[in-house]
Amino acid sequence: MPEIYAFEHCPFRNAAHAVADRSAVVRSLAGALWPAARRAERVEISDDGIDAWTLTGRTHLAWDDIASVHSERRFLGRETLRIDGPAGHIDVAPVLPGYEDLERRVRAGRALAVA
Repeated sequence: MPEIYAFEHCPFRNAAHAVADRSAVVRSLAGALWPAARRAERVEISDDGIDAWTLTGRTHLAWDDIASVHSERRFLGRETLRIDGPAGHIDVAPVLPGYEDLERRVRAGRALAVA
């Protein structure tokens, strides 16, 4: 059964996703103009890998495809967990509920995939 890490229900977030889901132009503009649009709002960890949803779209990384997992400092000194792979990257901010558990699980899953 997958583990899900996500923000609580928010009507504004749902409205933003409804608009972005219908328009590739809005997704691209959001990603270019608003850095938070590229950070994961929902992360699902399963035996297959990691799925992350942002305002700019969905990214899937299989455990074997994860190239690196590291903490990265962003603009204004904010730290994010960055998960890199050939299909893209996933940025997770520490404000995501369950962040500590998610980080521990991702690093452990990456270690198992490399071993």
